[in-house]
Amino acid sequence: MKNWKIYWIGLSILCLPLVLQSECGPPSKPFLESYSFLQPAIVDPNAPGASYFLDFDVLLDEYGRQARNQVEENIAEWQDRYCDVASQNMIYQLIYQTPIYDLRELLSSIRSKQSPLPLNLRSNTFAAYLKRNRCEEMAEYLIFAKRCEPFVTEVDAWELRTDNEDQMRKLINDGQEIFLTLKSHYIRLRYAYQLIRLAHYLKDYKGTLDLYDYLMPKIDNDPSILENWILGHRAGALMALGQTTEANYLFSVIFEKSHGKRESAFNSFRIRTQQEWNKVLLLCKDDKERATIYALRANAQDSKPLDDMKEIYRLAPESPHLNILLIKELKRLEKNLLGLEFNPNKRQNKQFYNIPKPGIGAYIIELQEFVRYHNMAKTQKYQALWKLAEGYLETLAGDYYQAVRSFAAAKSLTKSPVLEEQLEALSLVAQVSAYREVNEEVETNIARIKLDDETYQRFPDFKRFIADKMTWLYEESGDVGKLYLQQHNLADLKANPNLDVIDQLIGIAEKELPNRFERDMIRKEDGSTILNDLIDIKGTYLMGRGELVAALEVYKKMDSDYWEDYGVFNPFEEHLIDCINCDNQDSLTLYSKPAIVERILKYEYDALANRENGASYFYRIGLAYYNMSYFGYAWKAGDYFRSGTSIRNRRRSSEGVVPTWQYDYGNLENFSNEKALEYFDKVIQLTNNSELAASAAFMAAKCEQNRYFTYGGERSYTYFRILAERYTDTQFYLKAVEECKYFRTFLSN
Repeated sequence: MKNWKIYWIGLSILCLPLVLQSECGPPSKPFLESYSFLQPAIVDPNAPGASYFLDFDVLLDEYGRQARNQVEENIAEWQDRYCDVASQNMIYQLIYQTPIYDLRELLSSIRSKQSPLPLNLRSNTFAAYLKRNRCEEMAEYLIFAKRCEPFVTEVDAWELRTDNEDQMRKLINDGQEIFLTLKSHYIRLRYAYQLIRLAHYLKDYKGTLDLYDYLMPKIDNDPSILENWILGHRAGALMALGQTTEANYLFSVIFEKSHGKRESAFNSFRIRTQQEWNKVLLLCKDDKERATIYALRANAQDSKPLDDMKEIYRLAPESPHLNILLIKELKRLEKNLLGLEFNPNKRQNKQFYNIPKPGIGAYIIELQEFVRYHNMAKTQKYQALWKLAEGYLETLAGDYYQAVRSFAAAKSLTKSPVLEEQLEALSLVAQVSAYREVNEEVETNIARIKLDDETYQRFPDFKRFIADKMTWLYEESGDVGKLYLQQHNLADLKANPNLDVIDQLIGIAEKELPNRFERDMIRKEDGSTILNDLIDIKGTYLMGRGELVAALEVYKKMDSDYWEDYGVFNPFEEHLIDCINCDNQDSLTLYSKPAIVERILKYEYDALANRENGASYFYRIGLAYYNMSYFGYAWKAGDYFRSGTSIRNRRRSSEGVVPTWQYDYGNLENFSNEKALEYFDKVIQLTNNSELAASAAFMAAKCEQNRYFTYGGERSYTYFRILAERYTDTQFYLKAVEECKYFRTFLSN
């Protein structure tokens, strides 16, 4: 049984239409972003319409795919008719997987006791049963069905075809001749199905109805799934001939009774006018049938489901359609209203999906009245579900106090573990939705929910729901640090540091007695806190901006034993050609970030205190600033994330912040070489050493060149010109000519 289920699941996946998108860019519409806490398990999956009325993918995949359902229904009936003599897997193998030549050998084997079963069927208990009981009519039918198969199985349920018409008509004629000779009325019914289906796919609608009228009175059979399958083709022919009233009525009957053909009937039921509706109602034999067509109408795009629910309740208060439609409306209202005030995608949802829909506020009030009336009447056996729905509607309407009372009442009625789980989830939704301001109590409750509440873990949308709610509360309170960590992490903060956020988070991390929520916020997996990380982010940011004294003061808040945990570098080396990912530093002269700051400050002091050698100190400072910039090999000392595409996107940047898909707030790049240029220029002005001056002029020219690459404007060659005019007699000049193509190009012009 498992094998043929897998076969049909695989086939249904292969047949799904491919959604093609442009190679570049996302779909034209973004996804509808909402929250959902209604789980499929609260629905009776076998209730008519459960798979089609509700957009629970798991229900549709498990219970709603017609190709699989029809096979399951067919196999189950074969097994029932033959008294469970074979497993469903054996029956499936014989009917759906056996080629026609093996079926013909099977027929020969049945006709002759001496002939063995075909080799491929010797282990099949259903084939053995047919041989043992000499079921010739059955074997002949399987051969006939296999002959029909190519013409009726490669199209959708009601889609029709006219190719190979001569062969199809011959099959119809052959089948009618065989039909009249059959002793088994059950096999007659199966032939009737094949013939009527062939005529329908030929678009011979009148012939379909004629065959129905001719064949069906000649069959005296126990109730069978095939009667509804045949009825479906009759309904399709009637619809095609314009007899829509009877066709729609038959589709509603099939929808209610046939698991295997329910999807086709659901898709085919179409009533366009009130006059058609009235006529279909008159054909209904009882209130149950009338309730079914109201349920079908409730799924039309322009329908008013609540009106139909009221009619169903009047006609058949115990109808399972009421439960399905109730959950359908809860899902629709949930999508429109849940978390509306704090959903960060509400503007997008409104623009692209018109969510929330106009008039939804008035509609939820009307639905609440109906549900309360239903609960007061207590005429339905699904009281727990309906009381739960009452509480959720109150939650969606913002009446959290009353929702708590309704959920308490539902709990006393609930005996199902599934409903209990659902009730816990919706109660938690109401609790979180009710928070109007953030305080110690709220933060403690949220921490408990996230760490201890199993319901939070079972429903994946809670993570986003609570994060968005807390984000909104922190926006209202102006608490930017906690606000940031609701939606982002330290990686985002490193990419584009925000000092206000960093300072607030440092304040939380330095608290002697943070609450549980705050402890969870600042705690790392190893049990330590993010305090040192925050200090490093702030210090690195200040270093990159040249605010060295302030950076050192920040770093002093961290125990010096941890300084090297955040990287060691040597930005004081000279590189004629930039090499971003070079790792050729002398391992004996590597410095932590705070040590780099200390050394630069010492060089600054030494340069001012020793005028004779001051220029060489300024040169090292210039190298450090250059090498820690976007263009230098030690860029990691002044930044955390560098993208090669940033230089191409620089024109879209705002003060160095480049838009990037990795980080919501962009990536702050350290493009500026102005500080380095300032020190290289000092060297040129102060030194008497021509080699040092030549080196400084070359490095200054690189700063000048990077400014042009980054910000555009008019290109200047001030420092290349100084190098070419003043220092041609230096060794460095010869080295620059040999190794730098930009300098050679400048000289050639």
